[in-house]
Amino acid sequence: TQSTWGNNRRQMPVSKDYELLDQWKSNTHLPSVINFKFACSNLDKCRNLMSSMKSAPEMFNHLEIEYIINGQRSSRREFTITGIHVTRGALYAALKQTVGGDTVYLNSHDINRLASESATNVIASVHTDSTYIETGDEINVIDVLNGVLKRFQEDSQDFEPSLWNSVFWDPVWARPDRVTEYMNRVFTKDVNDDTHLLVDENEWTKSANGESGFNIFEIFSSSISGGLSFSGNSRVRIEDVSKVLSERDLQTEFKGEIFHAKPVKLYRLNLATINTANVIATSSIQIKRYESVHTVKVQVSDIISNFTIIRGDTDLLREEFLAATTDLQKKLSESNSMMFFTAAEFRDRMIQLEDKLDELKINSDDKHDEYSLLLDEHDWKLNSIPKKGTSWTNISGTLVFISVGKAGFWGVQSNGNIFYRTGTYNTCGTGITWVQIPGTLSNIAVGNDIVWGCNSAQGIFYREGINSAQPEGTGWKNIDGGLTRITVDNNNAVWGVNSADNIYQRLGISTSNPGGTGWKLVSGGLKYISMGPAGLLGVNSGGSAYYMSGTFGSKNVIGSWVGLAGQQWSTISSGKDGAIWAIRTTGEIFVSKHEANKLGSPHWNIVSGGLSQASVSAFNGAVWGLNGASKIFFREGSCN
Repeated sequence: TQSTWGNNRRQMPVSKDYELLDQWKSNTHLPSVINFKFACSNLDKCRNLMSSMKSAPEMFNHLEIEYIINGQRSSRREFTITGIHVTRGALYAALKQTVGGDTVYLNSHDINRLASESATNVIASVHTDSTYIETGDEINVIDVLNGVLKRFQEDSQDFEPSLWNSVFWDPVWARPDRVTEYMNRVFTKDVNDDTHLLVDENEWTKSANGESGFNIFEIFSSSISGGLSFSGNSRVRIEDVSKVLSERDLQTEFKGEIFHAKPVKLYRLNLATINTANVIATSSIQIKRYESVHTVKVQVSDIISNFTIIRGDTDLLREEFLAATTDLQKKLSESNSMMFFTAAEFRDRMIQLEDKLDELKINSDDKHDEYSLLLDEHDWKLNSIPKKGTSWTNISGTLVFISVGKAGFWGVQSNGNIFYRTGTYNTCGTGITWVQIPGTLSNIAVGNDIVWGCNSAQGIFYREGINSAQPEGTGWKNIDGGLTRITVDNNNAVWGVNSADNIYQRLGISTSNPGGTGWKLVSGGLKYISMGPAGLLGVNSGGSAYYMSGTFGSKNVIGSWVGLAGQQWSTISSGKDGAIWAIRTTGEIFVSKHEANKLGSPHWNIVSGGLSQASVSAFNGAVWGLNGASKIFFREGSCN
């Protein structure tokens, strides 16, 4: 039974402050007197409702009891499915042509396909009795066929190699044993680097030309423009190969030293038996259930006096909600703009409380507005995290200063030697190998088809001739002035600082004159500087970080310096989508996201690891880093 107060038939609307509890109950052993329960949003409203009920009992005139009577009728319909229904399908014909013998193995997808095709061909002998009722509960013919076709299941890991020839796979080149054999011909594990595979160039070329009976582009065509393209390079990452195999849903994986076929559930069929079968399946169906809803009007006693107010979870929940709101405010004030995971967990708890309040239709009055403001602030802090990536990958070699941009990843060594990482131009990834660039520098900055640098004598240079065909460029051009640190963004705006921490902006830069025309002294003092989409950022000799107002979004203008939260900074980098990566003198790594409505107020989030410098690309968000031992690291998952 269920008590109702008219619902859609209601003649006296009930205030949203009250709710009739109308849960269903058993309709057996019904008492002659029924107690009705109402939920109120607070204690005062419950008292008001109780007073109104006592003074005007006629308000109960619209109470009704609903009760359900369950019934059932049965009928019968019989399906008979024969082998002819199965052999008429297109897949059955393909099985006969592809597999030489009568025994064939199919995967679950193809079994379902065979059942589906067969079902459309069923012209069943239908027998119904006189009580048959049209309904949507009849058994599905496809389910019947699946039950029959999947009776004999086997696991491919128990297969002898010769049995694979009896396995039907569409397309045939994607059959797990063929893909596995092919992968092991082309790729072998790099004994010097367990994250990479060596490529047999001869097998690769033969396969690409179709000479080995297996065209590599049938597998890797979807990724030829991505990180797995091959043009004579002898190594690829295992992660990239595995990703392509997964994307193509190929049942092959690299385990240990070689590729293996993944275990596959297969179902054995005998085509000759199916072809001659007079009856494959017969099914009888019994139906149908129905229910009817009845109502009876409640007769209200003339005297209503038995009222009880029960203090339930409502008041306790409100107290918990208000206490949690106060605690949130305290935690936010103590955080000093540093948000850690405990705060995120706390926010989840607050959301759960708010959902519960909504469920119970409770209004937390003024505290709710206060909570909403706090939650908005909290949301901003949680959302002010740029793409942090997943892990650090060590790259061979050592460098003392690095920079990354559209022109790729570049760095310099302690002796001034300059290196470019091939395979990083206009793309994101760890690259392929190192190429030494003529000249010596102590500082370097990468922009859009240009690289700037300073040498130990504070001489300033930029690299000419960089493009996709020649990412290493053609030569260095000397520029007037003297700097110790230099930076260039993706729009090729150039800024720098000298040994006295003076700050300079390069003027007159254009496509026709990439070196510009002169330097403009800007107020302030910095020892480290970075220009990018997050704006012009810098660190002074005291370890404080600053942002120049008006430069957010790579705007090359002169504004005023705004201090950023935190102390003891050593380096800072301005990257794509407002990302800021900063390193403390202790080596701790922090990341934030500069946003237009929160300029100068980044909210720092700690990242695992320890570095002396990080560089984030203004072009694609790629993050590279150096630690105190001059080792080089790439942040996996950082690219946008």
